[in-house]
Amino acid sequence: MAKGKNPALSPGSYVSKDPEASIAVWTARARLISVVKQLLPELLTELAKNVFPAYAVAVAGESSYESWYRPFDEWTKKFNIDFGWMNDQAYASVAQDPGP
Repeated sequence: MAKGKNPALSPGSYVSKDPEASIAVWTARARLISVVKQLLPELLTELAKNVFPAYAVAVAGESSYESWYRPFDEWTKKFNIDFGWMNDQAYASVAQDPGP
């Protein structure tokens, strides 16, 4: 392997060049969240306690989008995770297992 090149997650013809369509990439991301749950449980705990309730109220139509975005924005900045796939995966994790 060339220096500075990342190894493939699985054999070539089975990996999509588009990371959003790659099962291998999504599997790796899910594994990362699993490790985060073990090593930094407060990341998902704070998501469940501070952001998710505000989001649920907004989805129910009882408040505006902006009312839940502020806690979400504070959460992403605190943990330095303001990027799309991480946010999607975190929400999916909390929806599956709301935590302690």
